[in-house]
Amino acid sequence: FLEITFIYKNKYKEEESFVSICIDNKFWLKVCLPLRVSEPDYIYLAYTDDLIITAEGDLGSRKLDKYDDMTATMSRTGGLKTAIVRGMPYATVWYENITPRLEFGSHIVDIYGSDQRLIVSLENGQTWIIYTENPIG
Repeated sequence: FLEITFIYKNKYKEEESFVSICIDNKFWLKVCLPLRVSEPDYIYLAYTDDLIITAEGDLGSRKLDKYDDMTATMSRTGGLKTAIVRGMPYATVWYENITPRLEFGSHIVDIYGSDQRLIVSLENGQTWIIYTENPIG
Protein backbone atom coordinates (compact mmCIF):
# COMPACT_ATOMS: atom_id res chain seq x y z
CA PHE A 1 0.00 0.00 0.00
CA LEU A 2 1.47 3.36 -1.02
CA GLU A 3 0.08 6.82 -0.37
CA ILE A 4 1.44 9.71 -2.44
CA THR A 5 0.56 13.38 -1.94
CA PHE A 6 1.39 16.04 -4.55
CA ILE A 7 1.62 19.73 -3.68
CA TYR A 8 2.26 22.59 -6.05
CA LYS A 9 4.75 25.08 -4.61
CA ASN A 10 3.73 28.53 -5.79
CA LYS A 11 6.13 31.46 -5.73
CA TYR A 12 3.30 33.92 -6.41
CA LYS A 13 0.40 35.20 -4.34
CA GLU A 14 -1.82 32.65 -2.59
CA GLU A 15 -4.97 33.59 -4.54
CA GLU A 16 -3.20 32.57 -7.77
CA SER A 17 -2.38 29.06 -6.56
CA PHE A 18 -5.76 27.52 -7.44
CA VAL A 19 -5.27 23.89 -8.42
CA SER A 20 -7.78 22.15 -10.69
CA ILE A 21 -8.12 18.39 -10.29
CA CYS A 22 -10.20 16.16 -12.54
CA ILE A 23 -10.80 12.44 -12.84
CA ASP A 24 -9.92 11.12 -16.28
CA ASN A 25 -11.31 7.84 -17.59
CA LYS A 26 -8.09 6.78 -19.35
CA PHE A 27 -5.30 7.97 -17.05
CA TRP A 28 -6.82 8.57 -13.61
CA LEU A 29 -6.12 11.97 -12.11
CA LYS A 30 -5.13 15.16 -13.96
CA VAL A 31 -3.85 18.12 -11.96
CA CYS A 32 -3.64 21.59 -13.45
CA LEU A 33 -2.53 24.97 -12.24
CA PRO A 34 -4.54 27.18 -14.63
CA LEU A 35 -2.67 30.07 -16.22
CA ARG A 36 -4.63 33.25 -15.54
CA VAL A 37 -4.68 35.77 -18.38
CA SER A 38 -6.04 39.22 -17.49
CA GLU A 39 -6.78 41.85 -20.11
CA PRO A 40 -8.79 45.08 -19.78
CA ASP A 41 -11.81 43.51 -21.54
CA TYR A 42 -11.64 39.91 -20.29
CA ILE A 43 -10.07 37.36 -17.96
CA TYR A 44 -9.64 33.69 -18.74
CA LEU A 45 -7.94 30.61 -17.32
CA ALA A 46 -5.91 28.33 -19.60
CA TYR A 47 -6.10 24.70 -18.47
CA THR A 48 -3.33 22.21 -19.35
CA ASP A 49 -2.37 18.80 -18.01
CA ASP A 50 0.44 19.93 -15.71
CA LEU A 51 0.57 16.60 -13.88
CA ILE A 52 -1.05 13.28 -14.75
CA ILE A 53 -1.17 10.83 -11.86
CA THR A 54 -1.67 7.29 -13.06
CA ALA A 55 -0.15 3.80 -12.78
CA GLU A 56 1.45 1.10 -14.89
CA GLY A 57 -0.86 -1.61 -16.17
CA ASP A 58 -4.63 -1.95 -16.27
CA LEU A 59 -6.37 0.55 -14.01
CA GLY A 60 -9.65 -1.34 -14.12
CA SER A 61 -13.10 0.17 -13.92
CA ARG A 62 -13.88 3.44 -12.16
CA LYS A 63 -16.12 3.65 -9.09
CA LEU A 64 -17.53 6.50 -7.00
CA ASP A 65 -17.10 5.12 -3.47
CA LYS A 66 -18.79 7.92 -1.54
CA TYR A 67 -19.63 11.60 -1.88
CA ASP A 68 -21.27 14.56 -0.21
CA ASP A 69 -21.61 18.28 -0.99
CA MET A 70 -17.87 18.97 -0.58
CA THR A 71 -16.03 15.68 -1.22
CA ALA A 72 -15.90 12.63 -3.44
CA THR A 73 -13.90 9.44 -3.03
CA MET A 74 -13.12 7.60 -6.26
CA SER A 75 -11.34 4.31 -6.89
CA ARG A 76 -10.25 2.03 -9.72
CA THR A 77 -10.50 -1.73 -9.40
CA GLY A 78 -6.83 -1.95 -10.46
CA GLY A 79 -5.69 -0.55 -7.09
CA LEU A 80 -5.95 3.27 -7.13
CA LYS A 81 -7.99 5.46 -4.81
CA THR A 82 -8.30 9.23 -4.34
CA ALA A 83 -10.34 11.68 -2.31
CA ILE A 84 -11.22 15.00 -3.91
CA VAL A 85 -12.27 17.90 -1.71
CA ARG A 86 -13.59 21.15 -3.12
CA GLY A 87 -10.84 23.78 -3.02
CA MET A 88 -8.07 21.43 -1.92
CA PRO A 89 -4.56 22.64 -2.88
CA TYR A 90 -3.13 19.13 -3.21
CA ALA A 91 -3.86 15.71 -4.65
CA THR A 92 -3.51 12.44 -2.75
CA VAL A 93 -3.55 9.04 -4.39
CA TRP A 94 -3.35 5.66 -2.67
CA TYR A 95 -1.77 2.81 -4.63
CA GLU A 96 -2.29 -0.84 -3.74
CA ASN A 97 -0.41 -3.57 -5.62
CA ILE A 98 0.18 -1.29 -8.61
CA THR A 99 3.19 0.76 -9.77
CA PRO A 100 2.73 4.57 -9.70
CA ARG A 101 3.44 6.60 -12.85
CA LEU A 102 3.68 10.39 -13.07
CA GLU A 103 3.59 12.40 -16.29
CA PHE A 104 4.47 16.10 -16.23
CA GLY A 105 3.33 18.68 -18.77
CA SER A 106 6.83 20.14 -19.05
CA HIS A 107 10.39 18.81 -19.08
CA ILE A 108 11.93 17.95 -15.71
CA VAL A 109 14.87 20.23 -14.89
CA ASP A 110 15.77 18.84 -11.47
CA ILE A 111 14.68 16.21 -8.93
CA TYR A 112 16.03 16.23 -5.40
CA GLY A 113 14.96 15.38 -1.87
CA SER A 114 14.81 12.33 0.34
CA ASP A 115 13.32 8.87 -0.11
CA GLN A 116 9.90 10.10 1.10
CA ARG A 117 9.86 13.72 -0.13
CA LEU A 118 10.87 14.63 -3.67
CA ILE A 119 10.95 18.10 -5.17
CA VAL A 120 10.48 18.16 -8.94
CA SER A 121 11.38 21.37 -10.80
CA LEU A 122 10.02 21.78 -14.32
CA GLU A 123 11.16 23.80 -17.31
CA ASN A 124 7.96 25.88 -17.23
CA GLY A 125 8.87 27.20 -13.75
CA GLN A 126 6.54 24.94 -11.77
CA THR A 127 7.80 23.03 -8.74
CA TRP A 128 5.90 19.99 -7.46
CA ILE A 129 6.52 18.41 -4.06
CA ILE A 130 5.83 14.69 -3.87
CA TYR A 131 5.39 12.98 -0.49
CA THR A 132 5.19 9.22 -0.06
CA GLU A 133 4.12 7.17 2.91
CA ASN A 134 6.78 4.55 2.16
CA PRO A 135 10.34 5.15 0.93
CA ILE A 136 10.84 5.32 -2.83
CA GLY A 137 13.43 2.90 -4.03
